[in-house]
Amino acid sequence: MAKLSDVSVEFSTERTGATKEKQATTVVKFNLKDIHSHFEDSFNRINQMSQINVEDLFLQDQISRSQIVFIVSAFDFFMHEISKLCLCQMFEGNIKKTEKYNSLELQLRDLHSLLKLKISQNGF
Repeated sequence: MAKLSDVSVEFSTERTGATKEKQATTVVKFNLKDIHSHFEDSFNRINQMSQINVEDLFLQDQISRSQIVFIVSAFDFFMHEISKLCLCQMFEGNIKKTEKYNSLELQLRDLHSLLKLKISQNGF
């Protein structure tokens, strides 16, 4: 049996393939109704997996495991989109800024990216 000390691993920071050109990031904003609807749809599809009649215990276990993964993923999407929605609403002045919002730190390189994006969107 091979030991970990017998394995030699080398890493390189040089790229071996072609790189893509940088593209502007587009922020997709969903409204609250769409976020909720997406979560409900995902939840219903996951729940439908419970209706699958399988007698093999191994397959039942795999279905249950996949349901857990899918519901965690759906909840993760839901929380990220709700957070993003609230941050955008605070930024735009539509809802009151919280203490946590006001304590967010922004690095200068990110500020430069935001300013370049804003300038390119406004056309000057």
